[in-house]
Amino acid sequence: MTEVESAIALQRHAADNFKSAALRVPEPAWNVPRAPGKWSPAQVTDHVGVTTKVAHDALAGRANMGGIPKFLRPIAGAFFFKPVIAKGFPKKGKGPAIMAPAHEPMPREQLLRRLDDEVESIARAAAGMARAGRTHFEHSFFGRLAVADYIRFNALHLDHHREQLPSG
Repeated sequence: MTEVESAIALQRHAADNFKSAALRVPEPAWNVPRAPGKWSPAQVTDHVGVTTKVAHDALAGRANMGGIPKFLRPIAGAFFFKPVIAKGFPKKGKGPAIMAPAHEPMPREQLLRRLDDEVESIARAAAGMARAGRTHFEHSFFGRLAVADYIRFNALHLDHHREQLPSG
């Protein structure tokens, strides 16, 4: 198994674990924030769908969340991306506004179907890049990244938010 194939398998596993956890959230708790100022399980699920779509777009060369000047990207990569790959996502932190969930997200089934679709879109894009011999790409914030590392980054993001879902 290649490095990209391993990363794709890891991401699929993380997505499956996230979906299982989301399905275990009792219906009365689905739209209730876990604490004041925090997201509900529905919003967490919406957020991971949004970020997975943004990740797919980044791999496809579409920087729909903007970017930073090219000379600054290695700094952002060194101070955020690389530590996440090494240690996982920090417990506290805030992402860009483009990745915020909807105030009133779609129903659970739609959110999980969208997550499935986006995970598979990333897998197809990454596999296609690997077949074409493209092991790296230019991210609009983090600079030159290995495709496999970026897929792992998304898997870590799914794991990070799975831990925020209440258990049934």
